[in-house]
Amino acid sequence: MQRHRHGFTLIELLVVIAIIAILVGLLLPAVQKVREASSRTKCQSQMRQLALACHAYHDANNVLPPGCVTDQIGSDVHFPDRRTWLHMTMPFYDQQAIYNNMAWQLQANVPFWSSESDRAIPIKMLVCPSDPNGGKNVTINSEANQGFHSNYACNSGNSSFNPGSSIGDDLKGVMFARSKIPFTTISDGTSNTLMLSELLVSPDVNGHDVRGRVWNNARQGGSWITTVVVPNTTIADRLNYCQPIPKAPCTSTTTDITLAARSGHGGGVNASLADGSVRFVRDSVNGTVYFNLGGRADGQSPGDY
Repeated sequence: MQRHRHGFTLIELLVVIAIIAILVGLLLPAVQKVREASSRTKCQSQMRQLALACHAYHDANNVLPPGCVTDQIGSDVHFPDRRTWLHMTMPFYDQQAIYNNMAWQLQANVPFWSSESDRAIPIKMLVCPSDPNGGKNVTINSEANQGFHSNYACNSGNSSFNPGSSIGDDLKGVMFARSKIPFTTISDGTSNTLMLSELLVSPDVNGHDVRGRVWNNARQGGSWITTVVVPNTTIADRLNYCQPIPKAPCTSTTTDITLAARSGHGGGVNASLADGSVRFVRDSVNGTVYFNLGGRADGQSPGDY
């Protein structure tokens, strides 16, 4: 009787391994695509909550929150009030405790950004999971930890933050230094005017990067964006304290401060209009259309985007 051995030959094993490798190679992009779609949806949901918080602030104060409270964007002031729109809306996105502690510190003439307990707390709703650096709260100087950073920014308009001066308190957007913009003055229409968008956070490599910084924002507009350039542009941001990275280049400067909307999503950024609606604005948007989206009362309709 002839005995038969059952098993795979080396060639058969290699073929099976090759097939598995091909299937894994086909599956991974699909998994990544699903994961990014989930992250993008979560970012849109968080932005919608922030937009509603801005509307709630308007309901309580008859104006939108200021981009930042201080009017000293370029100069150093003893114990300046460095609150931004993110702080002013805290009671409306379930951060009342942090807001109350910050208010107490301001009343006591204590710089609220020095509160290690508050600035170390990551507010997950302010971090987009599509940004690999999102939620950063470690800086180059461990003795002066600058707290966590947010991926969401307000629309200051369609110009630099400090056109012709060091004061950014007369811009064309809806939130900027000392701004008090009621919906009634958005004559271009709340559905035609940008209110919020996204930005990417950069690690502090050789120095500080204040893009997205919530605490101690250096009063330069680190939580604002402009529509001077289209989203995710290769043109570098301009900011005093910044560290360039491939998807968020930046030139360190104190003049013509501008930040572009940027995100970790493929092909565009999430954006909230002043009416509270959220949509996806593609990188391929017409530059003029996007520029007009940044102005609240310039008489220009943004058009299709």
